[in-house]
Amino acid sequence: MSERGKARAIFVRDMFGAVARRYDLLNHLLSAGLDHRWRSRAASACGRAETVLDVCCGTGDLARALLARRGRRVVACDFSSAMLARARSKLGRALCAGRASVLEADALRLPLADGVGGRG
Repeated sequence: MSERGKARAIFVRDMFGAVARRYDLLNHLLSAGLDHRWRSRAASACGRAETVLDVCCGTGDLARALLARRGRRVVACDFSSAMLARARSKLGRALCAGRASVLEADALRLPLADGVGGRG
């Protein structure tokens, strides 16, 4: 990645870190409430997938919606530690039960084995 690309990534990560506490409210207000609908549709689109990788998970709302399907496991990934702290809070029970895990990583360089996170 170029120096410019690295600087841009740091800027974006820091920006999301700065709004993490208010992100859910802002998302709901700025989307005029449509955020609930797109999360529901996205979760439904995963069909019967047993494990889902939620890249750029933010505060974990989609990961939580994905976990509504009985038996599903979710890996929630984001490069903002502040956003992941919010996600961990929301996914508490699922994390303890092993149905969810949280990964702090850049979406462009996920530390996952080949084939993990692809369409199956």
